[in-house]
Amino acid sequence: EMRNMGVETVQDDGFIFLWVTGRAVELGRELLAIWGYDRVDDIIWVKTNQLQRLIRTGRTGHWINHGKEHCLVGVKGNPKNFNRGLDCDLIVSEVRDTSHKPDEIYGMIERL
Repeated sequence: EMRNMGVETVQDDGFIFLWVTGRAVELGRELLAIWGYDRVDDIIWVKTNQLQRLIRTGRTGHWINHGKEHCLVGVKGNPKNFNRGLDCDLIVSEVRDTSHKPDEIYGMIERL
C-alpha cells in the first residue's frame, strides 16, 4: 500500500525522513528507492524511560525486543543550501505516547 502513495511526486530535489522499526528497515530502504530517493544516512533513536535508563522491554521486536527506532534519511535530486555534519546520528530520548517521536528530530531536520 505504501509503495503506491505517490511520494515520488512530492519533490524533485530534497530530503525525506522515514521512521521504521528494526524489522521494517529493509522495507523502508525499498520504499525510498521506489520513491526515487537514495538512502544517505540513518538516525537512531535510543529509547529511555523517565529515569533516563535504557528501555529493555520494547514491543517492536520479533526476535529481540528493540530499544531503538531508525529514521532513514533519503535524498533526491540535488538539494541546495543544506548543512552537512551539524548533528550526530543518535538521539537518546524518553519514550512518551505511542508513536510519538522525539522532539529532537525536528531541530535536526531544520538544521540540515
